[in-house]
Amino acid sequence: MKNRLLKIAISLIAVISLALASATLLIGCNKTKDSSGDSSSGGDKTIVKISAETAAVAEFETIKLSATVENGDETVKWSTSDGSVATVDQDGLVLGVKSGKCNIIAMSGKAMATCALTVTDSVYAPVIKTADKITVENGNSYVGKINVLFRGEDVTERTKIEWSLASGYEQVCNVVKGDGTVTFTAKSLGEAVYYVSATFNGVYVNKSVSVKVVEPIATVVPDGEITVGDDGYELKLFTIAEAGQTEMPLSFTAYQGSSVVKNAVIDWDLDSERYDSDIAEITGSNGNYIVKKVAAGTTDITGTYRTPNGKNVTVSIKVIVEKAVKTLDIRPEIEVEDLKAITLPDTFNENILSLTLDGVNVYSSVSGKSISLNKAKLPKTADKLGARKMILSTADVEYTFTADIYTLVISNKAEFDQMRSLARSNGAVSNTGVLDGYFVLDGNIEYNASFVSLTDSGEIWTINNKLGGSGWNDPSKYGFRGVFDGRGYNVNGITVKAATGGRESGGIFGFIGNNAVIKNVSFTNAGVEENNGFICSFGGGLIENVNITFAKLGVGNENRDLFGTTADPRTMGAFFSCGASDSAKVKNCFVDAIGADIAYVTNKDRSDLANVVLGTRAKKVENLVVVCDHARADKILTESGAAYTATSYGDFTTSVPLKSIISEFDENIWSVINGIPFVKHAVETIDLHQQIEFVQIAEMIALGGSSVVKVNTRYASITIENLYGGITFENGVISVPQDAGAGSIAINAVSYLNGSHVTVEIEIADSRDVTVSHERQIVETTASEIDLSFANEYVGENATVSYNGVILGSGAVNNGKLTVDLTKAGATGELTFEVVSKKGGVYYTFGYNVLLATKIIRNAADLDVLKIKTINASIYGYYVLGANIDVQNAKLSQNLNGQPGYWEGGFGFRGVFDGRNHTISNFTAGANGLFGNIGKGAIIKDVNFTNVSCNNDYLSAVLARTIVGAELNNISIGVIGFAGTTHDSGLLASRYIDGAIMKDVKIDASACTVYSLFGNQVGDKAANTYSGVEIKVKAYTMFANQGKDVNSNDKKIAPDGVNVITDA
Repeated sequence: MKNRLLKIAISLIAVISLALASATLLIGCNKTKDSSGDSSSGGDKTIVKISAETAAVAEFETIKLSATVENGDETVKWSTSDGSVATVDQDGLVLGVKSGKCNIIAMSGKAMATCALTVTDSVYAPVIKTADKITVENGNSYVGKINVLFRGEDVTERTKIEWSLASGYEQVCNVVKGDGTVTFTAKSLGEAVYYVSATFNGVYVNKSVSVKVVEPIATVVPDGEITVGDDGYELKLFTIAEAGQTEMPLSFTAYQGSSVVKNAVIDWDLDSERYDSDIAEITGSNGNYIVKKVAAGTTDITGTYRTPNGKNVTVSIKVIVEKAVKTLDIRPEIEVEDLKAITLPDTFNENILSLTLDGVNVYSSVSGKSISLNKAKLPKTADKLGARKMILSTADVEYTFTADIYTLVISNKAEFDQMRSLARSNGAVSNTGVLDGYFVLDGNIEYNASFVSLTDSGEIWTINNKLGGSGWNDPSKYGFRGVFDGRGYNVNGITVKAATGGRESGGIFGFIGNNAVIKNVSFTNAGVEENNGFICSFGGGLIENVNITFAKLGVGNENRDLFGTTADPRTMGAFFSCGASDSAKVKNCFVDAIGADIAYVTNKDRSDLANVVLGTRAKKVENLVVVCDHARADKILTESGAAYTATSYGDFTTSVPLKSIISEFDENIWSVINGIPFVKHAVETIDLHQQIEFVQIAEMIALGGSSVVKVNTRYASITIENLYGGITFENGVISVPQDAGAGSIAINAVSYLNGSHVTVEIEIADSRDVTVSHERQIVETTASEIDLSFANEYVGENATVSYNGVILGSGAVNNGKLTVDLTKAGATGELTFEVVSKKGGVYYTFGYNVLLATKIIRNAADLDVLKIKTINASIYGYYVLGANIDVQNAKLSQNLNGQPGYWEGGFGFRGVFDGRNHTISNFTAGANGLFGNIGKGAIIKDVNFTNVSCNNDYLSAVLARTIVGAELNNISIGVIGFAGTTHDSGLLASRYIDGAIMKDVKIDASACTVYSLFGNQVGDKAANTYSGVEIKVKAYTMFANQGKDVNSNDKKIAPDGVNVITDA
């Protein structure tokens, strides 16, 4: 098909401007006539009142009149006395027709009112819109539009339009008027001027239009597949024939006007700077040319046609050589933090030029079939990670493929911990409050430890203040913005705590941003500390397909704001436990707290306040299921944020609503076993075919006693037959009244997973309580057996040892020893186990007194157990000094870099250190002392420290940097040297002491001059309790800054209960 280019010069349209005048409405008193024809109103006669006595309107203009009727119900009818002057419709709209006068009449029944109307000449004129100047090639035609506007309205169809020759020759062109158009057909060279006139509503206007007929223009038009692009002609070739044409004829036709020029020759400029022969080459001669691809790229070629009258006409073509695009059949997984080469198919044999992601070349090198990537060029933020298109370029082909790009692929505990540092650095959290990255699991993980939140409320609050923000709780600005995809795997044994202190609120991700996604993951044996959500406490974003099976909620920390009268308490739970933005959404999630140990606390003055929101505070919740069998399950489930709740696994098989909701869970992520939902790979951690059996059950329960019953799966139903005499079974505990009488009961257990069942009969018997005198035994929780030989008189062939109904060991007694698992006790310290054994046909019950220790510290190396080795870690348990320890002049100190603030008591050593009156001697006390941070609930007692030298480390002290909410009892410290010269060193603590109880603490530093006895700061005078505290020093500068006022005048005055003795 031949194309022709016409060059037509069209001048701008001139618009006639007219001054506007407004119609004037003159309003006076109403003239009315009643139904009797009187001009006055009165009685109950019908009266019509019109809105104007007189009025004026211009021709073709309108005004609106209105009328009201009194004492009548007939509608108003409008009329005009002279329709040639003005008309009126039945809405009172008056139209001026021609200048003159008439009356507008409003009538209701026989009553009427009139308005005297004057119609004035119009001040408006119609406007002709058409081209002023027209150029037409000889032999061609030009079709133009013509419109007539009146006050902006198109009135062309109602206007009389005429054309006439004003000057010039009629031979120049013909003029044919059409429907809203005009056609000029050129006949000969020359110029002519025409008038176009328009008459509307009797008003006549005209304008002139000049027409110029010129010689036909010479043009060069492409033939074939050359196309017209945004910038002119384009010719597209491909690097290989498989993708398209690799060469194309340069075929053009020359025109003079509309006539084809025969044998026209176009010369191509191969010396032009715009022509690149490395992209395309031109071959041929005498008008027969071909352009061929050389390599991918873009170049321009220019051709020239010389007309018979000697004028040059040029034509330019952009030649685009595109690479072929193919799909490479690979889908690599790229882990930014552990980059591995991408392996290409064996059939790939081309040289690689680049590998791009979002236009960035991430290629580093190639070795054989393996491509190495440049880590520095790879993205860090989740919005640019995940499933991404990559382009592998060779000389002739662009190979596309999808790569799954992640920040980190997590397959073990260490990598799970690494996620924290990576997310923080990817978002530069310290400066922005943002965390980022794309993290996925690649297997089930045994974690079994505490996890410190990626961030928490305390950190976000601090950053917001630093940045001058108006509100810290804003997930559009702060929080984790990334993606965590568990890919259906399970993490076992995580207990979550805040990062910056026990009063703050965190979670695994702590605070998540509006665009965050946490999905497709299961957590079993999960734990969370007070004030925290397991996944997050605050934020927005999406949490989807997440299953949390709690083992423990709460460890005894302070419940922030729970006991205030107006504040909203920080609560613990699964998702958004403390607050959520409007963007927060929880979808297809299952929170399981069956059998969980929940430290449930309520405000006794406000029954609506509790420290648990088990599910979520998010407003957008879709298919959230929460189950709990706690004693306060009714309240916990009501306030869980879930519409679907249950108190046992049995409900999943019987509850129609629950079964319906579970059926909506994504079957690609979830497996449903007998109604109970599991994230797919979590099922791999469960033996579905395991036969149910009891793992905690007594053969005999004495009258007045109790016993815990446990089976080898949480997914079980346990029932008891033959209950009698007030015997009860609640929350897994059988309780037998003293007066129940001897007998037996049968316990049945059935697995919800496979239907297997087991029944055991328990004897209820009278037992003789006996007292056996013995010394309290010190035993570590790791001990595998205990010695009962001190009670041989009452111990038969078999024995059962229990604590609080939990069986620690049951079976044969060999050489006086019984195999036990003391970790089941769930407590440490001075305990009394219950021992039951049958001898001589009689059951005997007696107490076994132990000091159950987490660790017996026997040498200097064992002191390492007191080190705070992870961020915000708490050390619980009972630690016993088992001997005097000579440290041999080593330094005892701790590194607290990155730990929460000095005022925090929610981390550090929070157990019991029982010195048993032993001595630790000959050491240097360095930074942060032996314990580092002594937190809430800690007890340090019955220990001596001798020959201690306190060095000049920043924050050096004997015991710790901070002592908050702890008890120090019966401690003596002998200091032989003190090097600190500022208030940032102290004898007991170096930085802060608050809420502490000190009793019988003796410090002898009589040979030393001490700058500050208790370091930088202690709480207000009433904050600490001192009794029998004695400090001997040669001299001292200050006791400590007391209270919040570090410039107080009483900093040298020792508080009540503290006696400071000096040489002076």
